Amino acid sequence: MPRIEAMRSAFKVVVRCRPQLPEEKNDKCCRVSFGAKDEGRVFVSGKGQEDTRCFTFDRVLPPESTQENVMQEVVPMIDHVLNGFHATVFAYGQTGSGKTYTVEGIDYLRHGSGNPRPKFNTPPRQHGIIPRLIQLVFDRARQMQLQDEHLRFNFSCSFYQI
Repeated sequence: MPRIEAMRSAFKVVVRCRPQLPEEKNDKCCRVSFGAKDEGRVFVSGKGQEDTRCFTFDRVLPPESTQENVMQEVVPMIDHVLNGFHATVFAYGQTGSGKTYTVEGIDYLRHGSGNPRPKFNTPPRQHGIIPRLIQLVFDRARQMQLQDEHLRFNFSCSFYQI
């Protein structure tokens, strides 16, 4: 629990920047750059340099970040949960910004205009926060129960997508 206790507040804001799409690169209306590693700053420039804005977060994950990099940001919450506390991962952003990929990481089959169906052969390295956290919570709980056979856990979780 040391890392979770060291947090400055009850909230930690981590921003994951996805790679620009080809049409975004061609548009040249906006440039995004990052501060020094672990600085937590993102610079967004409009067409003119005078339009540059700086945004500061607890952590910024650049476009080359992997699902594993994202997971490392939420792992400290596991010990907190296993000690009886609640935890929340809240993914927020505009449509197409990568929320579902970051949280689920599951490939989907598209069927015309119908609802897409999940592909169940998505490679594990692509799995997002949800499948990784579920696996880790149960692995850690199992390890704790090996040390104390009387230890019992009752887990509940919910997912909500707007």
